[in-house]
Amino acid sequence: MLGTTPDLGGASRQAELERLGRAVLRTLVQRSETLDDAVTTSYLVDLVNRLRGANAITTGVQSITVFRNPTVNAFVLPGGLIGVNAGLILEAPSESALASVLAHELAHLTQRHVERVFARQSRSGLATLAALLAGALVVRDNPQAAQAAVYSGLAASVQQQLDYSRQNEREADRIGQKFLENAGFRSAGMAEMLQHLSALSGLNARGGIEYLQTHPLTPNRVGEAWERARRQPDTGNAPQPGFALVKQRVAHLLDQHLADSPTADYGAALSQLETDPEASLVHLDRLPEPWREARYSRLLRARALLGAGRTDAADTLFAELERDYPFDYLTHHVKASEHARQGDYARASAVLSRWLRTHPAPNASMLRRTAQYHRAAGDLAESQRWYGEYYAMRGDLERAAAHFSEALKTAEEGSNRHARLSSRLADVTAEINADNAARPGG
Repeated sequence: MLGTTPDLGGASRQAELERLGRAVLRTLVQRSETLDDAVTTSYLVDLVNRLRGANAITTGVQSITVFRNPTVNAFVLPGGLIGVNAGLILEAPSESALASVLAHELAHLTQRHVERVFARQSRSGLATLAALLAGALVVRDNPQAAQAAVYSGLAASVQQQLDYSRQNEREADRIGQKFLENAGFRSAGMAEMLQHLSALSGLNARGGIEYLQTHPLTPNRVGEAWERARRQPDTGNAPQPGFALVKQRVAHLLDQHLADSPTADYGAALSQLETDPEASLVHLDRLPEPWREARYSRLLRARALLGAGRTDAADTLFAELERDYPFDYLTHHVKASEHARQGDYARASAVLSRWLRTHPAPNASMLRRTAQYHRAAGDLAESQRWYGEYYAMRGDLERAAAHFSEALKTAEEGSNRHARLSSRLADVTAEINADNAARPGG
């Protein structure tokens, strides 16, 4: 048994904490720019799903949000909401090292460490708990901004959270490293990541690494991770093409340069995709194996083929990708994006709508794009519907209800569409009422 979890107040308390997590994430997204890149998000989701599947983790992960921030950071919020800064991907020395951070956050989630902190604040209402968590995240994002917590009267509570976190880090390391091993990643990846973070913190003269503000690192943690790794066979050393390509992709999106990278031609292909798709194809042909035939390179090739007017070749490659990855949305997302870039919004919206009819939305970005493409194609009713789903997933329930209401006005009474929209509006309204009731004085 990896660990036991406490009773934290029953279903109503848990629902309150999950609403809190959504509210905090919504605030962070409004305050910080996100990296709206389907490939990067899909890659992280795949890593998390691999960890969860190999360890039979039933605790849900509702979403992964990637922030367009070059600093090293990751966090988990109540309700299974994971946030990752792009800088974490850039700084991770290997796929196993990156996966170790996600495994560590999953351990925090399965052991309900965040909720345990709030359980100690048993006399606090939802508003105070929200301020506590937001204050802690301010410290994590920017240590210089910690004074804001002082002015709100929460400095002691924030520090208590940081102190409490120190008691949980070793448990999250131990359980997370076991998650890592069971999923076939290198156990040494966690020790390497901790050691790398320690070195980065020492080089940063302005207060260390943001991730370490609420994940305090001690020499004991590094040493214990290495000791656990030495007891495991050092497997999983083969090149990981997906990791290297995503790292190059993030560097391109953040306008950074990776020195001596074997995937440099992938970055060059990305740079020339819109202006010279033929040159983009040349760069992709120059990629060495195993990167040239890796999934993300093939997706980029399909986009370049469409841009170069080679529609038949692009459609063939997209069909191959759909066959090779039948249960993943990414091929459909990329295909729709390329149709939209060429101005064919009707086809772009049809691609995403077909996927969403039989699969749950993997993230809010796909819902937003579906809404945007329908609007650009002139289908305002469907656009309102998908904007409603987008804002519902983002936790902006008032705006979701407004869009569902507008979509409902265009639906024929008694039709399946009318019934579906009525049900969604009722669900969102019920959640709004629950949120209002949970507020102080509600």
